[in-house]
Amino acid sequence: MNEADKLEFRHISKSFPGVKALDDISLKVRAGKVHVICGENGAGKSTLVKILNGIYAPDSGEILIDGVPVKIKSPIDAQAQGIFIRNTVCYPRLNVKIVGTHAGLTVGEDGATHQCLEDLALMRSIPGMTVICPADGEETRQAVRAVSEYAGPVYLRLGRLAVAPVSDFEGYRFEIGRAVTLRGGNDVTIAATGIMVQEALRAADALGAEGIRARVVNIHTVKPLDEKTILDAARETGAIVTAEEHNVLGGLGGAVAEVVAERFPVPVVRVGARDTFGRSGDALQLMQAYGLTAEEIVRQCKVALALKG
Repeated sequence: MNEADKLEFRHISKSFPGVKALDDISLKVRAGKVHVICGENGAGKSTLVKILNGIYAPDSGEILIDGVPVKIKSPIDAQAQGIFIRNTVCYPRLNVKIVGTHAGLTVGEDGATHQCLEDLALMRSIPGMTVICPADGEETRQAVRAVSEYAGPVYLRLGRLAVAPVSDFEGYRFEIGRAVTLRGGNDVTIAATGIMVQEALRAADALGAEGIRARVVNIHTVKPLDEKTILDAARETGAIVTAEEHNVLGGLGGAVAEVVAERFPVPVVRVGARDTFGRSGDALQLMQAYGLTAEEIVRQCKVALALKG
């Protein structure tokens, strides 16, 4: 790795009296630098989720940024859209990159307290926050490089489970805010993000065997959403199925439905967790149990086709 490829990491700095789990975490923000907060994305391990839900926040504590304390008065304050991220990162539009790993159900046996299914919705709702969820290793490598060169707050969501390569083809280029059409088709569109892109491609193969031509779009950037690609899909295929390892409320499905409802209404069917928490289990078995599979995408594509008429 050459110097141009290196990201400048800053040790995360934070002080909560009496909370040993956070004693060694610190953050300093300096003008003109790229700052990355990195942590496992499960409540109980993730710096991000700890801040968002206040699980470990005492009644009083402080976050120091260049020596200036930012108070968190209670868990409720910490939970309200992530007061640290909202007020201290996004409001002043600091050049901070937040990398949340171990996202979604595929943390597996760690269970519901460690399975964050709400992070895309939380981050997407904060003004000025860019939200990215890569689909595989190559896309992650290119995304990290892209966000390091981007000026402004970014949330980069990464999973734990190994995934099939979907973007390792010649000429692939990651661009923030630009979706990638991986498969052509005019009957229905499958818009997927993260680990669900591999499932979308498998679903397209199964549908193709039945004579149904499904377009597959990799929506690696949930915000800003590539509205042109979504609207082209709505016009050209007449029905959209979204797929995400996340709650169907507020994430990719919500983002796509908002654009389509306002600009070119067609049926939108969402595949994801149905407003529920996760649970402990084998990662692949959890994917099956929660309907995060190619088979479920196929079923929902047929629902969308029926709605399309």
